[in-house]
Amino acid sequence: MYATLSDPRKETLYSRYVPTQKTLTPQGLLSQSNLEKRQPRNPYPNLPLETGLNASYAPNADLSKYGYQTDTALSTKENKVFYNPSQNKVLYTVAGTNPLSARDIGTDAYLAFMGNAGLRQTNRYKEAKSVLEKAREKYKGSKKVLLGHSLASRIISDIAKPEEKVYGFGTGSGLFPSQQKGTFYRTAYDPFSYTSYDKVIPTYKPEKKGNLRGKQKVDYPSGIIPSHSYQNLKSIPAVFV
Repeated sequence: MYATLSDPRKETLYSRYVPTQKTLTPQGLLSQSNLEKRQPRNPYPNLPLETGLNASYAPNADLSKYGYQTDTALSTKENKVFYNPSQNKVLYTVAGTNPLSARDIGTDAYLAFMGNAGLRQTNRYKEAKSVLEKAREKYKGSKKVLLGHSLASRIISDIAKPEEKVYGFGTGSGLFPSQQKGTFYRTAYDPFSYTSYDKVIPTYKPEKKGNLRGKQKVDYPSGIIPSHSYQNLKSIPAVFV
């Protein structure tokens, strides 16, 4: 004599049959598995964090290889807006300190001795925030990713909203450090981010490569202080944004 399985949960247990979830669409019912197959995939390679940070400094940054179009109407010299239509994603980059700019040096001083309260009083901060607000208005409903190095890392951490992703390197710090919102990296020997909450990574020490007439090329991080260079991101597995 066989028992009657009236409970659907028991039927699933005994038959090992898992009902397929259905989703109502304009064309009718569509199984969950087929719905996932219809989701658009990103046809472009993922954008490395190092490449994104480099774009913040480049005058004519081109990220089309990764599916991003430069919004020239919103972008400025220090603040750039890129849009990826295939992912409906906005990439917002802010450049770090220009050592030849008196304005940037002054902004660094405000940050070092007054913390975020001083930073918010600077034109550099206000301009970065203004461009980002325009991008938020223009690209409503899109995902937002903010990138910055050094001084810019502190700026984007402060102007970002909770739902926006933030990535930085060598966050500028001073006498009054504050907790950053996002994912940040630094090297142990970086003097400009010593009081930040960045995740410490090893400095990049590449092997010698290439040989031309007895001369070998070594790809060491560039910059006035190599330990502060975002090129040290090469020392860890690729980080994508």
